[in-house]
Amino acid sequence: MACELDPMVSIPLPTNDEAVLLFDSKLRASVLDTLTKSGVKWTTLGLWRRGREPQTIGQCPPTILITTSDKYHYEQSVWKTVLNNIKKEIEDARGTILVEVVEGTPVTFSGVNVGIPYHKPPLLGESLGVVEEQISKYAESYSGTLGGYLVLKDNPRAQVALTCNHVANPRPFVPEGQSYEYVVHHEMRYPSNQDHEETMRAARAHLLWNGNFEKDRKTMLRELMQKSAQKYVPDSLDQKAFLDRGKIGDMWAKFQDAVWSEDLYVAGSALPTVEELSAIPDTCTMKKPIAVATEQFSAIWKDEMGNAESADYRSAMAFNRSIGSTKTASGLRVWPDPSTVPAGQSPDFCILDWGLVDIVNADGRNISPALQALAAKIVPDSPLAQGQPISGFGTLTAGTVVFKFGRTTGATVGRVNATKTDLSGDVLLKLIGRTDFPNNHKITRTAEWAVSGVDAAIFANQGDSGAWVVNADAKLVGMVFSGLASQSISYISDISVIAQSIKAVTGFDIVFNV
Repeated sequence: MACELDPMVSIPLPTNDEAVLLFDSKLRASVLDTLTKSGVKWTTLGLWRRGREPQTIGQCPPTILITTSDKYHYEQSVWKTVLNNIKKEIEDARGTILVEVVEGTPVTFSGVNVGIPYHKPPLLGESLGVVEEQISKYAESYSGTLGGYLVLKDNPRAQVALTCNHVANPRPFVPEGQSYEYVVHHEMRYPSNQDHEETMRAARAHLLWNGNFEKDRKTMLRELMQKSAQKYVPDSLDQKAFLDRGKIGDMWAKFQDAVWSEDLYVAGSALPTVEELSAIPDTCTMKKPIAVATEQFSAIWKDEMGNAESADYRSAMAFNRSIGSTKTASGLRVWPDPSTVPAGQSPDFCILDWGLVDIVNADGRNISPALQALAAKIVPDSPLAQGQPISGFGTLTAGTVVFKFGRTTGATVGRVNATKTDLSGDVLLKLIGRTDFPNNHKITRTAEWAVSGVDAAIFANQGDSGAWVVNADAKLVGMVFSGLASQSISYISDISVIAQSIKAVTGFDIVFNV
């Protein structure tokens, strides 16, 4: 079913690969038909070259990669039957292509980051999030990246930052009874609430270990860990077995490693909550040592963390993080607008996920020294490498080398895959909340541009939603909105589609302030 190199990551195919033509002209449709008829829960369908190491991945033939969220079916014979049918279709088409199925579901690329710089105005690629405090329960869902700055044409004072809808207009705040296209005008903060809180906690913890945290307390913590393990682990159960008992064992191991490495913040966050502790069965040999460690460590944590301050900490706390508010957004839609597509026609729809933010005293310059430095290593004579600001629109095309700067993974380089990836109707339902649209359109899949990092590296990850994707000519070609990080795949919105949608919503073209 897969290359013998035990594939782990995906890299794009060149546009001139015969497998690309075969897949787009014939196999994609037949594979989609097979998946639909079988009833399996697939999430994405694409064509990649798959392998573990960049040096050997070229030895693997092209692979039709199918991902599924249905673990039960993934483990059952139904998938074997489906894959055998697909392999037969490939043989009939005289193709040399492998087929692989792995677990995975695309998610919006947003998350939590630590170590945010505090300055104004925020620059290209920095942290952004809505102001609502209750967003904290969605801490890994609604912090994203400020892509960069644009202007609404013929409205020169309307300088805006472009990011994702799910960053500037999070779905949980759409009022009940309103459609998912509804836009809430949120106050925005830089850095996001989650990033700010994480940075503050990390700063305090760092301060404790580097001066204010007494040496004997570090020693006491280490001894506590040792004595607890020695006292409560039965002689018949060695230390490795003790740590190999699932989630609680992982938690204990993380706590031990953090204390030994003097990382107070990680150690504190690794401890179980009261609810998690009570859920551990009394028969579990790990419950008592973890309870003891939790009680004693928590007392020290609260005592010391409450007193820890530094000039940097106080400065960050005093920083006014309010930077503006959501101007408008795509809501949760697909493109082209189904209401404009006659019934019976079925174009390749794609997901829309953009938001515009009014930034107070916006910088307006779309310059990233990190992108410039990276481009200088890859394409040294290019405009991007020479420090030219991002100042125009380019075309997102298959095979193109592209760059991005995001709040989580920073500056990265990737290549656009030779063929688009299909996302299933189940994914559409998860990401935008619907599959039924005007004119009797029931959308069962969308076709998305996909990028993989050069040398099998990750191009984007959670927290990079909204990051601009640019080419070596310093032209904006797209924006990160989702992906499969486990497979090194990111999904990109085409800037030409975003621009058309923005004009449809606002009545204005978007241009650069140059």
